[in-house]
Amino acid sequence: MAAGRVWDNETDTNALFQQHTVDDIRQIERKTRMDIERKKEDLRQMVGERYHELIDAADTIAAMKVFAGNVVGYIEQMYGQCRELKETHQCRGMTGHVDPLDTKSEKTSGVLSLANQLKMLFDTPEKVWSALETQQHLEAARLYLQAQDIMTGLQTESKISYKHFLASFPILQRQWSSVSHFKSTILQESKLLLGNHRASPETTAHSLCAILLLENSTPRQAFTDFLVARKAALQGLFHSSRQSSVKSQVCDIVSMVTSTVRHIEAVFTHGEKGCLLLEVLRASNESNQPLVVSLPLVPHDLMHANCAEWISTCVQDVGDGLRKLLTFVNSVKGLASIRDAVYSLLQQDSQCHIPWSATCQSVLGRPLSVWDEFIKALVLEQLQAILHGQFLSVANQGEKLLASALQQLTDNRGNTGNEDGSFDRDVALFVWSEVTSSLTSCNSLGLRARACTPSASRICSNLDSQFGDILKDAQHFLCTEKGEGGVTISAQDVPFEKFSDTRDIQTALQSSGSLSVTRVCLWVEHELENLEEILRQAKASSPDTAIEVENHIDSCVFLGRCCHSVLEECPNLQWILLGGQTLDSIHHSSLRRAPRRVRGSKLVTDNSIASLTSQLDEARKRLNSVYVAAFRLWQEWACGVLTDHLNHCLQSNDVVSMSNATAWESIKLSEETEGGKPIQSTIEVPFQVSVFVMKFLFGLCQEINRISSHALDRTVGQDLVRVVFEKVVSCYERYHTRRGRISQRLAVQNWFDVNFMCQLFNTSKDDQEMNSRTKSLTGWLESCIDPFDLSVLEPFLQSNLTRQFQRCSVMLGPLVSLSGSAAVWYGGHERKHGGSRSTQEQHNVLPLSQGIPRFTLLPHHSTPSRTVQRNQTLHGTRQPFAHSISIASYLKPSVYSAR
Repeated sequence: MAAGRVWDNETDTNALFQQHTVDDIRQIERKTRMDIERKKEDLRQMVGERYHELIDAADTIAAMKVFAGNVVGYIEQMYGQCRELKETHQCRGMTGHVDPLDTKSEKTSGVLSLANQLKMLFDTPEKVWSALETQQHLEAARLYLQAQDIMTGLQTESKISYKHFLASFPILQRQWSSVSHFKSTILQESKLLLGNHRASPETTAHSLCAILLLENSTPRQAFTDFLVARKAALQGLFHSSRQSSVKSQVCDIVSMVTSTVRHIEAVFTHGEKGCLLLEVLRASNESNQPLVVSLPLVPHDLMHANCAEWISTCVQDVGDGLRKLLTFVNSVKGLASIRDAVYSLLQQDSQCHIPWSATCQSVLGRPLSVWDEFIKALVLEQLQAILHGQFLSVANQGEKLLASALQQLTDNRGNTGNEDGSFDRDVALFVWSEVTSSLTSCNSLGLRARACTPSASRICSNLDSQFGDILKDAQHFLCTEKGEGGVTISAQDVPFEKFSDTRDIQTALQSSGSLSVTRVCLWVEHELENLEEILRQAKASSPDTAIEVENHIDSCVFLGRCCHSVLEECPNLQWILLGGQTLDSIHHSSLRRAPRRVRGSKLVTDNSIASLTSQLDEARKRLNSVYVAAFRLWQEWACGVLTDHLNHCLQSNDVVSMSNATAWESIKLSEETEGGKPIQSTIEVPFQVSVFVMKFLFGLCQEINRISSHALDRTVGQDLVRVVFEKVVSCYERYHTRRGRISQRLAVQNWFDVNFMCQLFNTSKDDQEMNSRTKSLTGWLESCIDPFDLSVLEPFLQSNLTRQFQRCSVMLGPLVSLSGSAAVWYGGHERKHGGSRSTQEQHNVLPLSQGIPRFTLLPHHSTPSRTVQRNQTLHGTRQPFAHSISIASYLKPSVYSAR
């Protein structure tokens, strides 16, 4: 549309409706209305802004007029006061008091005024010294300024010529010389007092006012001087020249920080009683002295920034100095006494009428915990260092005790009068010895059950005593759930949480205790490595070194026994590794802390217990690894010596020596021919294992008993059985390689021996290699026996094997318990090979009489021989070859308990 045209024109309206639809017209109307409203709003804002600026300009002009008038009035007032001060100072004395009755002449008044000023000048040194002695620095500064003003007036404003005046009073110049040096003395004493944390806020304010007046400075500069003086005083607390204790020095540090914050809040801020600095200045100005009254205060932002910087700097200085001081504290009890002293000091400070939190908020703009920010980290650092040193000392003592015990064990070999040495070499002697008066019966039985000899027990008791001393020392820093006197203290009533670091201390105890265990284990491992090297060298030496080898083996076993006993015999070490708890309390606490809906969940409980016992489990695992390593050396030595003897006997045996060395049982067999005619025949089967085999097995049991079979670790026992059986099989394999085919009688005896040892050692079914080797060995022995004879002999051999095991199970008890073979022999083995024998006969180890029905268990009195009825033809076809015994089919996993 063209500009200037009117909308109510009928032509334009018609054209608008002709060219646009109704919706377009409505949009045009809406847009036009919006433009109208926007223009109105812009107009209103423009008028409002211009009016506001106009009002501000008018107010500013009026304020400038009032301010200019005030400035002019103040200048006129200052001019009048200066004129009045001049007249009063010269003619009326320092007090400005005019006696209305005084009618003396002007000349006489001037002379008296000069005399008054001279008297004040001469009295100034004594008064200043008196004020300094009583720490009234502001009064001393006022006196100095009066003297200075008098001297200035005499020099410039005196109506009498100054030269003539000096000629009349020559002492005046010397008197001013004695007064002028007081400025530096007052400033020095005032700044020295600023660093005194025991001074009251009023005293501090007076010293600051003295500095303000003497240096003609501002409160801001005085605030900076105060912080600098306090920083220097704080650094001076760490000087080596101080003879006070560490606890008193730490308390001085805390007092320095708290008093500084308190003084800043009282002197430089508007507290409940106003700014103390200004109050002191106003009070000093009441006597019309020329003191500065209207001074600007320190802004809050600047105060917060400077105080924060001061706190940060002091934290660094305290960290450097206090760390050196705390090195002189060598016990946790000493650190606890420092903490308690700081706690008492802060608790006394909290009794101030102004809360500490409000003071810190006013001065710093944030809360401040002096203990947490200045001292806590350093104390905990020194505590960890103390614990580390104490546990390191225990570890060193343990190493010395073990080394001394090993030396005594070697030196006392063969000395029958030394029971401890005998007990360490043969634990069985200790287990079956009488209870001595030095040990209680309960403790003695416990030591015997754990196979802990007196020497090992003394070492563990010594270590446990030292661990107990460490615990007793650390207990001063650990948490007690209630305050002193058994009364629970609210968190709002304490300056800081006294026992908030209990968990950290317990963790430090655990880590340090675990470190000491690790250190001892490393020493034992090093000793075992040396012994292993010596044994390796002695193996290739002459047989004369057998006694020395036995000494080294006894040393290995003793070290392993000590490592195995240390946790059981050192309850304080367990307490340390559990973080100050017992296993029972840990289980109870885990159940109590578990959520109600999962309290019965074993997984939650086990996880919580595992987290608490991780250090103990790690230490037990480390000690057990050393124990296994020590007994591995004994195991290799014992297996090597015994199997070498077995191999020698096996290689030297022949049929004659075998028949003379073993007992065979004669068995009568009743059979029938094809014609039904009864005949009897006699066969012989081995009744016991070979003597050299039994000596080998019994020697092994003796050696196991010597080093405590009842307390032998399950891992060591299972490994011992496995290694021995492997060496036995290797001996028979070499025997097979050397001899080739042997006589049937010798093969039967060897078959009996091998099967007896296979069942005795009870190897695992999962050991496919060993099962294959034993099956191959028994197959070779069975190949040397006639198949028909083997089928006849096999039931009797199996029966005699059972009897042999029953006869020797007590004598070979250590092997039976280690291998778990009793379950095989008394379980499925008899049921599988018992045949038609009665249940009562299965458990007899002696031959029974035949033909006495009422006395079925009556032993036979003659030589072992039995008669067996057998329905078999003499000339018929022989029985098919009996399947060889599968040793692996009877083997079960070992079941062994360490105790």
